[in-house]
Amino acid sequence: RADAVRVYAARSAIDAALAGSPGRRGRLKETKQRRSDDARRAAAAAFQAVKEPNFGGAGVATLTFRDGAGQTFATRRFDGDDTLDRVIRFLATCDLGVPRVGWRVATDTTPPSFWCDGWALTDATTGSNAIAEADVTKTLQALGLWPSAVLKVEDLAA
Repeated sequence: RADAVRVYAARSAIDAALAGSPGRRGRLKETKQRRSDDARRAAAAAFQAVKEPNFGGAGVATLTFRDGAGQTFATRRFDGDDTLDRVIRFLATCDLGVPRVGWRVATDTTPPSFWCDGWALTDATTGSNAIAEADVTKTLQALGLWPSAVLKVEDLAA
C-alpha cells in the first residue's frame, strides 16, 4: 500500500514542475517582454525614413488613431496603396495609446511584417470592422480605410 505522505510529496513535485518555478516564470516573462521591445523597436526603426504624403494629394488616406477610451492620440496621412503593415510600423513609433507588450514579427519576409497581440485594432468609422493580423498585407484602400478613417487601438491588458 502507498504511503500517503510520499504520494502527496510526489504529486506536489509534479504539480510544481508542470507549473514552473516562480523564478522560471519571471525569466520567461522578462524574455517575452524583451522580444516584444525588440520587435517594436525594429518596427519603429523601419518607419523612420517614411515621409508623410502632402495634404490634399491624390490617393492620400488620413487616419486618426484613438485609444480604448476614445481619446485621439495621433493623426497621420498615408498613401492609399500603403499596406496595413506601414500603419503598424507607424503605431510602433507612438509613445501614447499603443500597448507596450505583445509586439512580434508576424511574417518573416524581407522586410518583415509586424503585429501586436496586445491590442484590438478596429475601424471605428464603421464600428464593425475588426482588423486582424491576416490584413497586414492588404492596402488601406482594400481595407476601406481610404480616403479617411478612425482606428481604435484598444490595449487588451488595460
